[in-house]
Amino acid sequence: MKKLKIYLDTSVIGGSFDDEFSEYSINLIENIKKDMIFGVISEITIRELENAPDFAKNDFKKYINKLEIVDVTDEIKELAENYIKDKVISRNYYEDALHIACATIYQVDVLVS
Repeated sequence: MKKLKIYLDTSVIGGSFDDEFSEYSINLIENIKKDMIFGVISEITIRELENAPDFAKNDFKKYINKLEIVDVTDEIKELAENYIKDKVISRNYYEDALHIACATIYQVDVLVS
């Protein structure tokens, strides 16, 4: 059976420390650590985590090597701009449009936010 390829945005990583979402985020991350799921993040996630609390960054360092880190290409930026132009997503959420475009271009099975 093919492993699911799942794109994680930054909120999933931070969700590990949020009472409302921790059960789901931790379960997903544990499945990535066990190689049951193929996890994908982008350089956007890495950049957004620079502002995270140290405890979150330290936890992330424990499993970053289990994740594929993808680049934000010109094609992804163009697709994100098209999402905004076509009113799929507001310009106020440009970073989210980039996450969605990354998931699309890198052909992940699921985007989790």
